[in-house]
Amino acid sequence: MNQTEYKHELIMPNDSIPVKIFSFSAHNDLRIIPSHWHRSAEILYVRRGKLNIWMNKRKYELNRNDFIYINSKEVHSTQSPEDNEVIVLQIPGDFLKTFSNNESLYIHCNTLELKDNKIFSAMRELLYQMYLYSERKDDAYYLKVYSLLFELGYLLVKNFRVKEENIDIKSQKYLDRLSEICEYIKEHYQYNLTLNEVASEFGYSPQYLSRMFQMYTGSTFLTYLNSIRLNSAFKQVMSTDLSIITIAENNGFANVKSLNKLFKETYGLTPSAYRKSIKNDN
Repeated sequence: MNQTEYKHELIMPNDSIPVKIFSFSAHNDLRIIPSHWHRSAEILYVRRGKLNIWMNKRKYELNRNDFIYINSKEVHSTQSPEDNEVIVLQIPGDFLKTFSNNESLYIHCNTLELKDNKIFSAMRELLYQMYLYSERKDDAYYLKVYSLLFELGYLLVKNFRVKEENIDIKSQKYLDRLSEICEYIKEHYQYNLTLNEVASEFGYSPQYLSRMFQMYTGSTFLTYLNSIRLNSAFKQVMSTDLSIITIAENNGFANVKSLNKLFKETYGLTPSAYRKSIKNDN
């Protein structure tokens, strides 16, 4: 079974070009990459298979040739429900300013909500060519990637930029705040973290924070916290020889029984049995 590592928080551009572009292929319909955010904008382009995305209080089911633009700081999570191939373009926040003369930039662009047209076809080709040139890395490839990137930026800004007066400022304010809360949880999930503690840290009542989480991530605070813990535990089960007890302790679980229960509910096996099955497959 092939597993793909997902690192979304700290995005480093490819060598010689100001963006990061890569592809991944993954199949684990039980594993959901937890809600997260980053300062880079991101385009996910499905070349093969399917990809599910949860964002802005709804679920997007992307099929072959679908793509979606995720704005900077938009909280989202992903799942690969079947074998797939996805091209990912991540554009750092500082570079985004070159697309908008240093003004704020909000893009609404996806093939699920908007009618497919020649612009989408052109964008697919630009994304694919950028990926090919970045992989090929022949002489002066970075110049070609730059030219394709600015052509893509032109299409995005000209056709899909949302005017500032049409942006839901209140929702954006909550998303900005929620991104800070998510970051705090990721930095403290190893400890005995509670809803009351996080609410107090950010000046909210537990009830208010609970409603905010449910509205903007589609999950409860505890579900989100456990998904962060489980995602980290999963990586340690797969890539280390640490005991399951140690992994439970490292990731904030009250005891190994709690980890075993959540792991089995998600992956169908206990951590020990899952680790053994992977070794047998290899």
